[in-house]
Amino acid sequence: MDTKDLSLINELFSRIFKLPQKNDKGTRELEEVRRFLSEEVTYDYDAITYDRNGKVVGVKDRTPDEVAKDRKASCMGGVFYAARKLRNYFGEEMISMSPLVQRRDRKGRFSKIRRGLAHGMYLFNTNGLYGAISVSREPLLRYIPPVHPHLESLVISEEILRGYNRLAKLRREIFLGILFSREKIRDVFPYYDCNTKPNDEFRKKVKIKMIKFSNGKRKSPEFRKYLEKVLALD
Repeated sequence: MDTKDLSLINELFSRIFKLPQKNDKGTRELEEVRRFLSEEVTYDYDAITYDRNGKVVGVKDRTPDEVAKDRKASCMGGVFYAARKLRNYFGEEMISMSPLVQRRDRKGRFSKIRRGLAHGMYLFNTNGLYGAISVSREPLLRYIPPVHPHLESLVISEEILRGYNRLAKLRREIFLGILFSREKIRDVFPYYDCNTKPNDEFRKKVKIKMIKFSNGKRKSPEFRKYLEKVLALD
């Protein structure tokens, strides 16, 4: 990684979002959860089932107790575990994100833009700064440090953009953007912290916000430079 590129990324990010100071509320507990989910928990590939066309047809999220016992989790299993451990410090909220992707066939023709597989992360805020934590097959999508004054800046963080770009490449897709929403976990999964299966609960539909940053649609030239530099790191 070129140090000049890294310096430019940090400079451009700072211009777009001014970063306030953070405090240490819940730091020890947060670090324990981060270490556990990042170093001891493996991604549960059996949690999601697909049909022959690659469409999701079933999701089985583990409860916090099952995550602690089995050391396996999907993204939502990670959210449930983190929420139970950290709710006394940061509440019970999550952020849901879905990538916008596109495929190109052998003749070079592009398919319609569609939503990729959603990813959930436990959302926490300390002194006005947002961070997020979960489990993912992509390491960059497991933890976002609390340095973001806005949800928008978290969604376009280097970790999120590079992580989704890597997953898109594995599926031979083109990563175009991100849809995201903020949800109260208990509203969607009332019994997430119990031993009943969270996936048996009705998943409410939520309003989705959209960040458009591909093809220079965002007006800020600094943002376009930032995006290009971030994706170029891979």
